Parts: sequence; structure tokens; C-alpha cells
Amino acid sequence: MRYNRIGIVYLNHSFMALNYIWIGFFLTAFAVAAVRSILLGDTQLFTDIVNATFASARTGFEISLGLTGVLAL
Repeated sequence: MRYNRIGIVYLNHSFMALNYIWIGFFLTAFAVAAVRSILLGDTQLFTDIVNATFASARTGFEISLGLTGVLAL
């Protein structure tokens, strides 16, 4: 970490690369969904994306909960 003269921490942008990758994933998915919605008239697409997002979050939570349980043994 680097500090300036008054003690404020400078952010190192190399640590933020993963944030940019995730933002790119979400923006790409939204752009593809918007194009499919406009060109193909697929209105169910955004509902499917939201449902898949929550299903993946639930799966990730269950896996992390299971791994925490194994770690506590």
C-alpha cells in the first residue's frame, strides 16, 4: 500500500483487475440479452437470467456452507 502526505491510501489498480472482468461478464450478458430481446422479441430472457443468477448464488452458498462444515470437523 502506498500513502500520500496526509495518510490517504492509494488504490493499486492491479488488484481491481478481477472487478473489471466481472463487470465485463455482466455487461456482455446484458448486451446479448438486450440484442436478443430487441431483434428476436424474446421477452422471457431477462426472467431466465435473473432466475439463473439466483440459482447459481444458491448453489455457491450451499457449496460454501458444506465446505465450512467440513472445515469445522
